[in-house]
Amino acid sequence: MTILGALIAVAIEVALLIILAFSIKYRPVFIRHHPQTEEVL
Repeated sequence: MTILGALIAVAIEVALLIILAFSIKYRPVFIRHHPQTEEVL
């Protein structure tokens, strides 16, 4: 694996962790404002 490949892999992992953290933090608020989306998610 090249250095660029490693950097891309790390960036993707960090992005996924950020998205996961935001989804956990804001999911109750999102469901509260949009109850119908709970079935979709």
